[in-house]
Amino acid sequence: MITASFKDENGQPVTPNGINWTLTDIWGNVITNCSSETLTTAQSVTVVLSGEDLPLQSFDDDGYQALLINCTYDSIADSRLPIKDEARFSLQDLWTVTGDNDSVPIDQVAQKIQQNPALMVELQRLAVEREIGLARAEAEKAKADTERVRAVNATMSAESKSEKWPQYAWRPFNGFLFGLAIVLIYFV
Repeated sequence: MITASFKDENGQPVTPNGINWTLTDIWGNVITNCSSETLTTAQSVTVVLSGEDLPLQSFDDDGYQALLINCTYDSIADSRLPIKDEARFSLQDLWTVTGDNDSVPIDQVAQKIQQNPALMVELQRLAVEREIGLARAEAEKAKADTERVRAVNATMSAESKSEKWPQYAWRPFNGFLFGLAIVLIYFV
C-alpha cells in the first residue's frame, strides 16, 4: 500500500482534479498491466498493489519498481497546476527466502518466515541488500543523466566555438524568433 497526500503551493491540503498512477521499473519502462490507472479524487489516496500488480518481469528482474502519480489541481494562482511524484520500492521473491518453489501458496511462505527467526533475519538481510542495490541503480541512472547533459553541453559549446556563422548562430537566431513569435502572438 502506498498513500499519497496532495498539497498546494502553500502546503495546504488540496483535492486534485484527476489522479492517474502508473507502475514502472526503475528505468521508466511501464509494467504493462499497470499503466495509467485512474483513482477517485481525494486529498489523500491509497494505491493497493498486490499479486498480479507486482510481477517480476523475468528471471533476472531485480525487482526495483516505481509508482508514478500524476494529477492536476486548481489554486488561487492558476488552474490545472501539475503534481507529479513517484515512490520507489523493491520486490523480494519470498520463495527464495524459504527455499520453496512458487507452487507453495504465499500465505504458507509468509507463515514460515514469521515462525522462524533465522528466515526473518535472512529476509531482513536480503531487504538491506536490495536497498543498497536500489541506491546503486539510482546512482547509475543519475550518472547516465549527467553524462547525457554533458554531451548536450559539449555539443552546444562546440557549436558556439565554430568558425562558420550558420553553425554558431542558429540557436540564438531561433531564440530571437521564439521571443518575437510570443510578442506577436500575444501582444499584437
